[in-house]
Parts: sequence; C-alpha cells; structure tokens
Amino acid sequence: MAPQNTSAEPTMKNSLTNDCIAIDTNIFLHLFHPEINEENHIGELLNSVSETDDGRRVSLIVDAGGKIEREYERKWYEYRKVESQEHHRYRLEDWFLPDRRSRVQIPVDQNGALMRAIKNIVAGARKSGSSVDRIFVYVAIEKNRILITNDRADIIDGGGKPGERKNKLLRVAKKHNRKDARIYTSREAHQQLRQPDHE
Repeated sequence: MAPQNTSAEPTMKNSLTNDCIAIDTNIFLHLFHPEINEENHIGELLNSVSETDDGRRVSLIVDAGGKIEREYERKWYEYRKVESQEHHRYRLEDWFLPDRRSRVQIPVDQNGALMRAIKNIVAGARKSGSSVDRIFVYVAIEKNRILITNDRADIIDGGGKPGERKNKLLRVAKKHNRKDARIYTSREAHQQLRQPDHE
C-alpha cells in the first residue's frame, strides 16, 4: 500500500479524469523550475489528479511497447539525485514507480492511420525524443483521455501560431472518433481543475 500523501499542496476537485491520464515527462521536470512552475501550480495539479474524487487512484496511460515506461525510468534516475528538491521525492516516486501507480497499456500501431496522422504533425524531429512525443500523443488520443504536456516546440505550437499543432492533433482525434481527447499544458490543466463543471 502506498504511503499517505502528506504534500502541503491543496487538493482541488479532480475534474480532469475519473480513471487514467497521460503525463509527459517534461511536466515532472518543470516541477523543479520555479520560473515555469509558477505558484507551484504543477505541484497542485499532480496532487489533485492523483486520485479521483471518490478516492480511487488515477492510472498512468503508457504504451504497451514500453517506450514511455523507459522514459519514466530514465527521468526518475535523474530526478532522484537532485538533493535540493528532496521535498518532491515522494511525488516522483508516487507517479514514476509502477508498484505505486498502475499503468494502462495501449498497443501502438506505428503504421496505422492514427499514428500516420500524428507523424504528419509531430514530424521533422528537432530531437531524438520525438518518437516518444508522438507516442504520448497517440496513447492519449487512442484512449480518448487527457495528455498534459509542456512541449510547445513539438506538440503544442511547433514554431507556428500558439496552439497550432495541438489544434491539428485534436482535429485528428475527432476524425478518429476520440472526441473526449484533450491536450493541455500544465497551466491549462490547472485552470481546468478550478472549473467543477468541466467535462
């Protein structure tokens, strides 16, 4: 049984999910950067989406091939060495370690219509991690759930107008009958938590 969360952050009503969610590793990285994590909104966000309103633990959406899991493992190894951020250790353990939080594994069809459409948008990789970026998008859309990411260069904006790639990806989701799929930045997701009627 996981230890009780003693985090000081307030827990707002979890209006984002009632079962599972996809969270890009950059969200956990930005937890350590006050210039991005303004007013500790990421800490509040992770605290609030950790459980459903009736106390059930929210699962992480990952790919069945293990790319997201390996990315989590790599980042966990890096983050836990940051002694100045010891107060975030529990939260990282709670999200990254599979024995603390269950996973919903989604098979990824690299040659299917959905991934082909995603590759046309999240293409021309500026970094080697672009394949993982596409997988984060894929599993969230395929599961018809929310992806929280602060990757503006590859997923949100793409060098164009603010939100340009995100809007294209959400149109792809609707085309594939995944009308409940959403892509939020950490700040957008935090704002949504303050709207109890969010669906």
